[in-house]
Amino acid sequence: MTVTAKFEENAVVPVTHTLTVVVDPANSGKVYKTGADEITAPVTMAEGATIDLTAQKAAGYDFVEWKIGENSVGTDESYTFTMGTEDVTLVAVFEPIPEHVHKWGAPAYSWNGLNCTAERVCELDHTHIETETVTATLTSTTAPTCTEAGVNIYTAVFTNTAFAPQTTTTEIPALGHDWKEPVYTWSADHTTCTATRECGNDASHNIVEVSTATVTTEGGVTTYTATFTNSVFKTQTYTYVPAASITVTMSEYGFLSLYADKAYIVPSGLKAYIYTGISGRNLTYKMLNVIPAYTGVFFEGNPNTTYTLYETTTTATYPENMLSGRLTEEVVPNDGNVHYILTRLEGTNKGGLYWPKGTVNGVGAFTCKAGKAYLTIPASAGVAPRYFTLRGQACEEVTAVDEVEADGDGRYYDVLGREVRDPQPQQIYIRKGQKVLYIGE
Repeated sequence: MTVTAKFEENAVVPVTHTLTVVVDPANSGKVYKTGADEITAPVTMAEGATIDLTAQKAAGYDFVEWKIGENSVGTDESYTFTMGTEDVTLVAVFEPIPEHVHKWGAPAYSWNGLNCTAERVCELDHTHIETETVTATLTSTTAPTCTEAGVNIYTAVFTNTAFAPQTTTTEIPALGHDWKEPVYTWSADHTTCTATRECGNDASHNIVEVSTATVTTEGGVTTYTATFTNSVFKTQTYTYVPAASITVTMSEYGFLSLYADKAYIVPSGLKAYIYTGISGRNLTYKMLNVIPAYTGVFFEGNPNTTYTLYETTTTATYPENMLSGRLTEEVVPNDGNVHYILTRLEGTNKGGLYWPKGTVNGVGAFTCKAGKAYLTIPASAGVAPRYFTLRGQACEEVTAVDEVEADGDGRYYDVLGREVRDPQPQQIYIRKGQKVLYIGE
């Protein structure tokens, strides 16, 4: 009998040990199986087996070495471990990065629209970076004009005091001129025309030109024509057709007064005076080209000459005028002020202003004829010379006057111009502008 013995090979069971990975100090870093997850638990390995490890430092730490027991086994962050014949504790050693005083570089600023970013980098460690982004706010505006653009200024202010405020600007487009239609304004006497082109955005840009009109008269109709050098202004004409007119005849000495309820144009060759104030003992005067209604004037022209005054309209007023008048013959009551009427200095052809008859040194009631003017000086002025020339010069030497506007009524006056109602024989009086010797009726 044959006996056969059968044997089977027993499987070799590998001998394993445990690898424990520790980070020192705690939380100073992590250890990963290369290309895999962090190792957070012991790893069982067969003897002779290997594993690739990688150390990763935490912020504020640097990797130092790998240690088994007291022995350093590597200083690279990557390490290949081979399992030996016993359990092993592998320690990844890290150390804190020593603190240092930052040496900051100059801040750099960048804009993205109205957002400004400030950044500075430590020159000792370029990983140390401070950065801040803020949105700028509008801090000032220069308004645009018609021809120049305006500017908005925006300022970015940072909480980090190491970063200086930064500004940026945006442009506001120029407005351009807003031209209105030209406006034309004639002077009261129509001798000049003012053209104005207004800029609606800026009145200082207005264009103004004054043209002196050329004047033509035909058949009593006067045409005023104003032309302008600026091409934006068109030639303007004003045609005056007098609705009414009056005539005034100068005295034989060439002067006359007027007070009317209509405005009139002063014709060529005739001078119209108003009196506007007192300078020392003299009057200041002004000459008019257009006489507003209810404005007293004294005329000076050619003797015995008739002038035609055409009616007009005017907005001019002369509240400073010291001349008043009456439309109808009236008694001007005594108001305590000093009054003067238009007279002639006896023995001359010169017209001027003298106290009215019936007054005492110009003070008292007197009769103002219809359509005539008289001068009033307030008593408070303390000025009351006997006589003024037409140009307002005071004169104290006058001893005789001739009331040339008395219409030759035949009454008698003394040499001071006072009416004498009971003339006496063998006395010299003034009558109808002449010296006469009264011998009785």
